[in-house]
Amino acid sequence: MQGQFTSGACSIAQKAAVAAVNADPKFNQLKVAVIGDIMIDAYLKGKVNRISPEAPVPVINLSKQEERLGGAANVALNLVSLGAMPIMCSCVGSDDNAKILVNLLKNSGISDEGLVFSSDRMTTVKTRVIGNNQHLLRIDSEQTNPINPEEEDKLIAKVRSLIENGIDVLIFEDYNKGVLTER
Repeated sequence: MQGQFTSGACSIAQKAAVAAVNADPKFNQLKVAVIGDIMIDAYLKGKVNRISPEAPVPVINLSKQEERLGGAANVALNLVSLGAMPIMCSCVGSDDNAKILVNLLKNSGISDEGLVFSSDRMTTVKTRVIGNNQHLLRIDSEQTNPINPEEEDKLIAKVRSLIENGIDVLIFEDYNKGVLTER
């Protein structure tokens, strides 16, 4: 079946999504706003050959670093793989990690027109340290307090504009990092 997605080995929810895509070929024309906590999933990988003389911890000889889309951005990435046109709506820092995140979005075919940049927040990064293919440590750089009222107003205005301009679907993805508020 040309142009059809197959479900392979995946969850019931994923199989349902695949069935929905196959049932409606217009899915790849859908504009989807993904609203929520966006982050970078970073990985530091290498080999462990010794223990540090300073403390009883492994020393990793770093061989690979990578950044991937995480949180709500991972949902948007999955939508791209199904053929939809996602627009990311979130609040990130005005920092170097936000620049990395925007590049990851653009390189993945995800619109960043719904992003709000804040000088009061840092962009969330979850860094996993992997040694000899073993997950050894995770370092979280994040703020979990709610976004401030000004950022909230900007984000709501961006979402309203998307709705007025014909967005087809809204998806809310909450990781309790402060983007989705009671308002």
